[in-house]
Amino acid sequence: SMGRIYCKVKESVENLNEFEVQTPTAVAAVRGTVWSVASNESKDYVSVRKGTVDVGSVGLHVSVTEGLETTVPRNAPPAKPREMSEAEKSAYRREVPSHAVHE
Repeated sequence: SMGRIYCKVKESVENLNEFEVQTPTAVAAVRGTVWSVASNESKDYVSVRKGTVDVGSVGLHVSVTEGLETTVPRNAPPAKPREMSEAEKSAYRREVPSHAVHE
């Protein structure tokens, strides 16, 4: 099965709080961002609308910055971040209120 989560995490004053999403494939950790994680049986997809997300799997990490996405196949490192697909951009426009991105 596949799941998706959209997150908006405000940066803490002391920068001590961290927010992570763990899937069977990867861990994504962020502060002060708007981003998405989708997961299915074979891979995860992480996209960033605002901010930066650190994505790690099998001991390797990539930083995914605003407007980019990465995929993480099961038991493999994250792919080099690339421009967010038109389908993902469309999903953000459809599913995430614009004020959530611009606050």
